[in-house]
Amino acid sequence: MKEKIIALYHNSVIRYAFFGGLTTLVNMAAYFLLAHFTPLGATEELQAVANTIAVFISIVFAFVTNSKFVFESEAEGFRSHFYEFVKFTGARLSTLAIDVGGVYLFVKVWHMNDMIVKLVLQFVVIVLNYFFSKFLVFVKKK
Repeated sequence: MKEKIIALYHNSVIRYAFFGGLTTLVNMAAYFLLAHFTPLGATEELQAVANTIAVFISIVFAFVTNSKFVFESEAEGFRSHFYEFVKFTGARLSTLAIDVGGVYLFVKVWHMNDMIVKLVLQFVVIVLNYFFSKFLVFVKKK
């Protein structure tokens, strides 16, 4: 049993899913706190600001956990970590654009069901984020 647990830990897909779940919780908790316990919950416009801040917090959390626990970054020094962070954030912003643009295209232009489109796009975004992180952001030195 111990060997199976160790094997699961060494599987980056399992770690990615686990920390992805935690990232979602961080995003939801940050939004809840900002929207319900600060003035950022007063209007829909301010709630959008709360959501943007929550997304940024979750991107930082995801970067730290993905860097340290999922892909075990080999970056050394501030400069290398900052470069990885910029690549990570760029990748996350590109998949955000795919998500938002995809929902708009499939729902508004082609009149498809929004929840089905959103669900399918979430799988696409998760897979893309994994591959971007594994092959573009946290690239192992040879």
